[in-house]
Amino acid sequence: MGFVGAMIHRGLPQALKEFEAAFPKVRVTLSELNSADQLLELVHDRLDLGFVHVQPVHEELEGELLVAEPFVCCMPDKHPLARKRSVSVANLKGEPLILFSRSASPDYHERVLSICASNGFRPDIQREARHWLAIVSLVSQGLGVALVPMAMQGAALPGATFRPLTDVHVLSEAYAVWRRGSDNLLAQSLLHYFARLDQQMTGST
Repeated sequence: MGFVGAMIHRGLPQALKEFEAAFPKVRVTLSELNSADQLLELVHDRLDLGFVHVQPVHEELEGELLVAEPFVCCMPDKHPLARKRSVSVANLKGEPLILFSRSASPDYHERVLSICASNGFRPDIQREARHWLAIVSLVSQGLGVALVPMAMQGAALPGATFRPLTDVHVLSEAYAVWRRGSDNLLAQSLLHYFARLDQQMTGST
């Protein structure tokens, strides 16, 4: 199974524990990979299931939307905007921005750029990284600010502060993806546990 790092903060470990309790003889091998690498591995039948940040468009893959959540601003603790309860994206104009690598996820790269463009500026991109946790870590070291999925607040790295954005309607999405026509009942069972956990967390039925 492949997964993007943000899934650690979206209930995947808890779902995996429930799954393994129900199927104690099944061994789940985890690989943290960015979305592009997971899609490639799935196409070549080297993964049974992936958790990615992009909707699958390859004809050999299918999937379902699991999570749609807001982006938040991640900034160093000592940043002046950290004293505010929420942040306007326009206030980030001229700030050094740490961005998700285009090669790792063109979709997320473009989403962040579109957020900035809709607020009237082109960001000052100082650094790029291939994983959200790496981005939050760079922010915590005072190397810039970032727009990250809300789930990354769970990383709780010292030195990083998260604030909601007041004027953003673009969402961060996570999908479960598998090979089209796959009859892997274990992979579908794991998705069942994830969906059940999500219902418990959100109070939905």
